Parts: sequence; structure tokens; C-alpha cells
Amino acid sequence: MASNNVDENALQETYARIADEVGVEAMMKIYDLCKGEQISFPLHMYGRDKVIEAVKRDYNGHNLRELADRYGYSRRWLREILRNNDLLKSNDKFE
Repeated sequence: MASNNVDENALQETYARIADEVGVEAMMKIYDLCKGEQISFPLHMYGRDKVIEAVKRDYNGHNLRELADRYGYSRRWLREILRNNDLLKSNDKFE
């Protein structure tokens, strides 16, 4: 179904919300990709294992808050990762 043939007033609530947020054309791509499936999105966009690698790579001793905000994980969890990988230094600032 082409996006120019979509009657936006007749869309089901879920599709109407998606169309409002990303546009009808993108909604149609999502519809074509996922129609008939029930989808549950994880709370975290980034995977734990990949975040661990990124934090180990990017942590500089002063950017824990930035990394926590970027990846959507708590500073406490990131500190634990750093502690478990011997990447914490006594002069690190966590804020």
C-alpha cells in the first residue's frame, strides 16, 4: 500500500500515533516490516555487553555522568562495570 493512499483518519490508534511521530511514509515501512507481529521494545536501546565495551573504551575518569546519559544506564551500574574491570582510579570524579 502506497503512503499516498493512506486514510490517516481511519488508522488504528497505534498506527496513528506512529504516523504522527515519524510520518506516514515511515509508518508504512514499519507496517510492512512488522504487520501481524506483536512487538515489545526493550527498555534500554543499547545492549549491555556493547555498553560495557563502549564504557571501557570511552571512560576518561571524569565522564561517568555523560556515559550514563548517553547509554541510558545508571551511574551506579557503570561504576560497578568500571570497578569490575579495574578501571577506577582513586581520583576519579563521578559527576
